Amino acid sequence: DVVIHRRPLVVQPMRELHYRPNLYARSLVTRSSATIGVLIISDSNLAGSLKILTEISVEATKANFLTSITSFDKNADVDPREAMLRLLDQGLAGIVVISARKEGLDDLVKMANGIPLVFCKAGPDRFDYHIKLENETAAYRATQQLLGLGHTKIAHFSGPKGLIDSDDRRRGFEKAM
Repeated sequence: DVVIHRRPLVVQPMRELHYRPNLYARSLVTRSSATIGVLIISDSNLAGSLKILTEISVEATKANFLTSITSFDKNADVDPREAMLRLLDQGLAGIVVISARKEGLDDLVKMANGIPLVFCKAGPDRFDYHIKLENETAAYRATQQLLGLGHTKIAHFSGPKGLIDSDDRRRGFEKAM
């Protein structure tokens, strides 16, 4: 049996013609999406969320995925479920939710209805796929380090109350003290 590898025969002309495959058309044929949705539920501090978003986009690109970004401002008079519906309407491969607060996230899990879902920063307590920083441990260790160096007057600025990162840092500091 002779096996002919046709890929090199196709790839070279594609490069010469600067052909770019249409990922949307391919997803219609394969019935699988090459897009990952990102829902940012913003708070007063977007710096951390934007860093996470940048890394998601970089890694998605490496894996030949596109990213579709929708944001929701907690201070606006809009329901986060509306932002989630906008993403769900796109037939995505999965959704990443970046949120600094836990409130309302259980509803998003129910809405996903089988679409892979990952939470960054805050996530529902009983949810398997959740990525978060170890703020409590980091604050504890940093405070222990300062105490070990003989410092007795230590100020702590954790950030706004109610944000998962702030609350975790406050807890770590208090444990060390």
